[in-house]
Amino acid sequence: MCAILLNCLTRYDVLTTGATASACARVLLGAGAGAVDVLTLTRVVRAAF
Repeated sequence: MCAILLNCLTRYDVLTTGATASACARVLLGAGAGAVDVLTLTRVVRAAF
């Protein structure tokens, strides 16, 4: 039995809820990635009213 573990870094331009990043990580992990990290350049901060 041979196992290949891949570590993935995904670049994400804007993080709002994180749902898309989570879905991508779930798919990559399901495909055999050993770890998934997300690098985000900006994120949306919503004002509390």
